[in-house]
Formats: sequence, structure tokens, C-alpha cells
Amino acid sequence: MTTRRAFLEDVSLASLFAGFPLAAQASFEKLLVKQPDPVLPKALKPGARVALVSPASPALEPEANEAGAEIVRSLGFNPVLMPNAQKATKYLAGSDEERVKDLNDAFRDPAIDAVWCLRGGYGSPRILPFIDYEAVRKNPKPFIGYSDITAPLNALHRLTGLVTFHGPNASENMSPDSLRELKKVLYTPEAAGVIAQADPFTPVEGQVDKENR
Repeated sequence: MTTRRAFLEDVSLASLFAGFPLAAQASFEKLLVKQPDPVLPKALKPGARVALVSPASPALEPEANEAGAEIVRSLGFNPVLMPNAQKATKYLAGSDEERVKDLNDAFRDPAIDAVWCLRGGYGSPRILPFIDYEAVRKNPKPFIGYSDITAPLNALHRLTGLVTFHGPNASENMSPDSLRELKKVLYTPEAAGVIAQADPFTPVEGQVDKENR
């Protein structure tokens, strides 16, 4: 029996894919026949190679992508900045073809262990019909991002079963608490459970605590 939630989900997906090329529509119809079983990516180990991709908007600052690479290194991984990740075409990080190529190549490459988005912004729904979902299904690996990246996060899960990670984008500032919890999630094969409470806030010298005025 089809639940109301599943029915509405399928209707939403069908309407979303209606404007896609016919070849893509046929592929999606095949994948929508049955909800795929969940596919869990492997936990990462120190030295894992993490592809940095830009499926949506470009970095706000030229230094942001290198800052993202440094964050990857701080977690004990090796960053791999994909060829088109630093491009910019108006408000998009390169053309649709360039952005999806980096994503597809990262999943197809057996030497890549995870795929981490540098930024959200705009444009990731445009690449959904061109993602190689079969490659994603055959090569499951952690896929991380949020904001506009929610579109591929959900599409990959719905069409391949891959359990994706709604987490911080690599080029953004992250607190030590966020980095600690993200590292725990990526390194540990068990369920993460409850996220640990953040460390107490310590005001910067000279900062006014408005709540205690």
C-alpha cells in the first residue's frame, strides 16, 4: 500500500523531472519504481581522499576554497580540489556541465573516498538530470553539504538509497564543536546518536553580554 507521504513524494519528483530531457526522464521512471534500500557509505579513515566540489554557487572569496582544503586536512583527510570547483559563471560555479562533471567524476573515481561540497547558494537542482545515479549506487561514499545542496542530497538518497550527510559546507567557518562532531560522524561506523553539547560560550575580552546587562 502506498502511503500518503510516499505518494506526495513521488508526485513531487515526477513534476520536478517533467522538464528534464526524455532520456533522463526514462532513467528516473525506472529508479522510481521502487524505493531503493538504504546504502550506507563506509566510515572514513585517516588519510582518506576527499573530493571538493561546487555543484551550486562559487566561493564568495578567492581564499575560501583553500580554507576548505585546510579544514579537510585538519580532520585528517587529504583534499582533492576537483578541476572545475573554482570556476564561476555569474552566480553559478561554472556551467551545469562543468559542475556535474566534477560530481560524477568524484563518485566514479575509486581513489576518492568522500565528496564534500564547498558552498551552497543557487543552481544545484539544475544538475539533477545529469547526475550519474548508477555510478553513485555502485560507488557509495559520504556526500556532504547543506543549503542549496539539499536538492542533490535528497535526489541521491531517493534514487540510489545512498545515506547522505546534511552537514556544513567545506568552505564555511566552523566552530571547534562542529568539527569535532563532524569528525565523529565520518570516522565512526556506528550511529552518531545525540550530538554533544557545545562548549560553554566564552565572551571575547571587551564584549558586552547583553543578556546580563
